[in-house]
Parts: sequence; structure tokens; C-alpha cells
Amino acid sequence: MEDNQQLKINNDDYKIMFEQCLEMMFIGSKEGNILKVNNKFADTLGYNVDEMVGRNCYEFIHPGDMRVTYSTQQYLDDGMNDEKRIINFTNRYLKKNGSYIPLTWKTIYSNKYKKIYCIAADNRKSDSFLSEASQQLKTPLNSVMGYIQLLLLSENISADVKKNLSEAFKSATYLLGMINNLLEITNNYVYTKSDNISIYLSIMSCIEQQKKDVLEKNICLQFDVCNSDNYIYIPETKLL
Repeated sequence: MEDNQQLKINNDDYKIMFEQCLEMMFIGSKEGNILKVNNKFADTLGYNVDEMVGRNCYEFIHPGDMRVTYSTQQYLDDGMNDEKRIINFTNRYLKKNGSYIPLTWKTIYSNKYKKIYCIAADNRKSDSFLSEASQQLKTPLNSVMGYIQLLLLSENISADVKKNLSEAFKSATYLLGMINNLLEITNNYVYTKSDNISIYLSIMSCIEQQKKDVLEKNICLQFDVCNSDNYIYIPETKLL
């Protein structure tokens, strides 16, 4: 009788801890079916608890993060003979309003109970910091690039100086592209604004961009590209 009463107390303690925890938590099956979620998890995504229980976690994962999530699941599968395996990884989850939020996970598989126990942390604060820092870098960088362009228009500088300025402008352009890519990631833009990009035209564009450097260095450039109608669905900035 005392054992049953203690068990009930323990279960009540667990229920209160799980439901009131400030971290996002869910318990799932090996296949990713959601068996239980706490209020924090449901509230963060904008769902009711009942709307999430019984569904598979892959229904909420961003299409661009399916591969890393599946790889993580396979990593768990490799440890099914162990008592538990702990993994940290990041992916994006779908909110009820249609937007996505980045989450960092700690996942433990219990071989004893055949369940996966997951705790998630909201990454939006760190993404907000990255976005703000990137924006602050863009302003001075654009100023530097504009000043270089003005210098290149001058007729009072030597050819060697112009060449060095051109190299500096190339480096600045490359850095600006990296900053823009970082901003795209933090704004969940990478996979949401894709287009059907012609593979042939993209390759020809890359060749055209390199042609000047190749000729200046007396390098022989040979290529054979088949003009086909093949396309790839991807943001153009990620392909070029």
C-alpha cells in the first residue's frame, strides 16, 4: 500500500515537472511518433497539446532539415543496444502560423522503455544576435566598396594600384555575399525562396565570370556543356 502511494506521488511529481517545465519537451517512439508533449512545447509552436500528440515529428520539421534529422535518427538507431545515447543537433520546426523556428535538441533513447526523450531550446535569440551583427557589418562594408569603386574611376592611379583595388573589391564582394547568406539563414530564407534554376545557364554564368581571370593568367579553359532543359529547385545564390 505504501509502495503504491509512493509511486503515485512520484508520478504526480513527474507530471508537474513535465507540464510546468520552462524547456520544450516531448516523448516519442523510435519512429518519431509524438507520445507526449509538455505545455511549453505546444505553446511555443502555437498548438494545443492534443493537436501534436499522435502525429509524427517529421510533419513539423522544415523540408531543408529533413536530412540532418533523419541522420540523427539513424545515429540513435546505431545505439539501440545501449542504455542510452545523447545527441545535440539543430533543426527548424513548423509553427501553427506557418513560420519556422530553430531549435537545438538533446535527445536520449531509452532501450529499457523503447522511447525517445527530447528537450529543445529555442534558438531565436542567438539568431537575432547574428542578424543584428551581420547588419552592422554590412554598412561599413558597403561604404568601403563604394569608396573603392570611386577610386577605380580615377585616371590618376597606376595600373598596379587599380589591379590591387580590383582584388580588394572582389574580396569585399565575396565577404558581403557571406554576410547576406548568414542573414538568409537567420531569417529562415534559405529554403523558402527557391526557384527553378537552369543548370545550363548557371554553368555558363560561372564560366563567364571566370573568363577574364583565365585570359589574364594565360590559362587555357576548355569546357563542354550540354544545352538541356534540366532545372534544379534551389535559391540561385546557393548555386552560383
